[in-house]
Amino acid sequence: MKKTITYAVGDNVWLMHGNLAVCATVTKVSYKKFISSTNYKSVIEHEVYTLSVNDKPLPGLHGKDELFPTKSDLINSL
Repeated sequence: MKKTITYAVGDNVWLMHGNLAVCATVTKVSYKKFISSTNYKSVIEHEVYTLSVNDKPLPGLHGKDELFPTKSDLINSL
């Protein structure tokens, strides 16, 4: 089974950062699938992205639920 990643390296995405809508570029993608260490039954999938704005790294890792393909999609989610 293949895993489809939502965004690829080089894609532009929109997110809220410092109470501002920001367009960032995906610089790294990380995906992990593991069994929960709390109940040992649940399978957890974790997809996170490293981003940059104007070639400067944006601190932290960002989940796919924080990212939007367009500014309009971001605004509609608020």
